Parts: sequence; structure tokens; C-alpha cells
Amino acid sequence: MAVGFQAVASASEARKGAVAESRSEAPDFTLGAGDLLSVFIYGEDGAEDCLVRPDGRISLRLIGDVQAAGHTPEELAKAIVEKLRPIQVDARVTVVVREIHSYRLYILGQVGQPSEIVSVQPLRLLQALAVAGGPAEFARGKVTLIREQRRIEIDYEDIIEGKNPDGNIWLLSGDVVIVK
Repeated sequence: MAVGFQAVASASEARKGAVAESRSEAPDFTLGAGDLLSVFIYGEDGAEDCLVRPDGRISLRLIGDVQAAGHTPEELAKAIVEKLRPIQVDARVTVVVREIHSYRLYILGQVGQPSEIVSVQPLRLLQALAVAGGPAEFARGKVTLIREQRRIEIDYEDIIEGKNPDGNIWLLSGDVVIVK
């Protein structure tokens, strides 16, 4: 399955700052273990297909291992440009995400079907609840989100009733949602 996401970086682009993201937009996609990438270095023979390994790295012929997990495709392209600098002064690199396998969420508790959710696109809280079969009959309208060792308490009834639409947050890969 080709996702069609492409990042291009040149040495001059690698020196520019990042653009601020809007809160209403989905969070930037970050690479993770299991994602399949194609890396094209202009001037070299063809693209290299790379699987992000469990240690978060990819291997390239010219420069060896590069950390990919936790970075956006654009950041990875810039990191490759930097590692190529001793070999190619003004390298140009394209990173194409061919398959996404790393975006995973976990829904537990009072839902129709507690499960792991694997998606190729980021989900908001209510979308994830819908995928898990919705809140169970006796659910209390509360959610605990566990993200990177932090607990975030959310009242999804307030979201549904329009009292707190901002509570329908984007979920990140690895989030655990516990419905009470």
C-alpha cells in the first residue's frame, strides 16, 4: 500500500527552521518501527527501500545507520543530508513513506470492543472510541489517557454535548485510552 507521503530536503533546507503547526490540524506524522520507506539520494542509483527496525533505525548504503523513529519524514531527510555532507556537499534527499505500520493506539475499559487500533491516519479521541465500538452501556463518560507516563483525564460527555470541543484531542501513536 503506497501512502504517497513524500519529504524532500536539500542542504539549504536543512538549515531552515520548522513551521509552527495549527492546533486544529493533525499532529505531524512521526516514523516508527515497522514503517516502510523509500530513500532516494539524487545522483545515486535508484531508491533504497528501508524498513524502520525495532531499534528505530534504518540502514543506507552510503552512510550506514540513521535514527528514523520519532522523526518526521522531513526531519529524517535533513538528517540524511547532514550525514552525507562529508561525501556530497549539496546533497538532495527524498524520503517517501510507502507503508505505515507504526500508528497504534490501545483502547481499554468500558467500550464495545477493547482493542489495539492500527491506522494509517491519526485519530481524534471520539474517532478512536467509535472504532472500539463506542462506550459501553454503563460507562460513566470519563476517559483516562495515558501518554508517555502521564495521565490525562477527559470527560467525553462534555465533548459530545459541545461543552468542551477542544477535548477531542488528537491521539498519538502509543496512547492508551481507558474508558470508565
